[in-house]
Amino acid sequence: MGKHTRMRVRLFDLVLIAALLFLAGFWWALGLSGSRDPAWVQVYTAQGLYREAPLTEDGDISAPGPLGESLVEIRSGEASIAWSPCPNKLCMHMGAASRPGESIVCVPNRVSVVIRSVRADTDAVSY
Repeated sequence: MGKHTRMRVRLFDLVLIAALLFLAGFWWALGLSGSRDPAWVQVYTAQGLYREAPLTEDGDISAPGPLGESLVEIRSGEASIAWSPCPNKLCMHMGAASRPGESIVCVPNRVSVVIRSVRADTDAVSY
């Protein structure tokens, strides 16, 4: 154990490191290109789909529910429930949804907001 061996970096090691860095960069760039798909905000009420709007356009949607009107706000590529007549206001504290598949639900007022995209990514698969 008293003998110290010196490790040398060989040409194969450098090629392997370069290939792994290239693959990691390619995978990262592929992930960025997928996030540019157009996304839509879909607002559902107890009767079904109430309104649909592009996530890129700022605006407000007033959705009717059994307790009254809920206000869905679309700002800077994010959708949130800005106001709801429900008692606990949990839906207002859920934050904003911006990625396809994310949703915000107001159970007492039966209003939900879902972000959809043209590209259908699988979040999970169960058997």
